[in-house]
Amino acid sequence: MDLDYIKGVYQEFIDDVVSHFSFKNQTMEEFNFFAYDIHRGEHDRILFQLKSIQKLLEDRGDVEMLKDYLIYTFKPWIISHIQSMDTVTATYFSNFI
Repeated sequence: MDLDYIKGVYQEFIDDVVSHFSFKNQTMEEFNFFAYDIHRGEHDRILFQLKSIQKLLEDRGDVEMLKDYLIYTFKPWIISHIQSMDTVTATYFSNFI
């Protein structure tokens, strides 16, 4: 696959994650979610990782490193995050519906 194409798709992915996390952070803050700082901290940590991987991709063009990160780090993290933090957050929000 073309490296420029991969970089472009990865940028779109990061943009989507940034937008999604921004919405979640704003909503948690708006409803005074009790674990806002912890949950936002996880978002910030993962965004830092995603952008660090992007920098390495730009500098080295190492697509295998990106693939390994997404499969072995990001995928397990997102599954765990949804099953734990997002589930707690959704339960909290359900009290306001």
